[in-house]
Amino acid sequence: MQTRSRFTAAQVNAVIEADRSGKINLEERDYNDDTLTAALNREGYDYRHQAWVVNGKYQRCGHGKPCDCYGTRHHGEPVAKDADIH
Repeated sequence: MQTRSRFTAAQVNAVIEADRSGKINLEERDYNDDTLTAALNREGYDYRHQAWVVNGKYQRCGHGKPCDCYGTRHHGEPVAKDADIH
């Protein structure tokens, strides 16, 4: 019996495409619910790029003034494969 994933086809395809294009680097190519959850729900602070991550995407910095920081430049993009998130 095959179980249904809790993810939409669009979410699954987004993770697979990000993995294939090198934007993220999944250790295994087994796109099961655990792997997808980890890829889609990465949250925390990316210390390498000095930017906040919510739901696997970079957020604007919130410095209150125009700036060219990583979060502002990459807002909405998937987390980089070399991210160091804590």
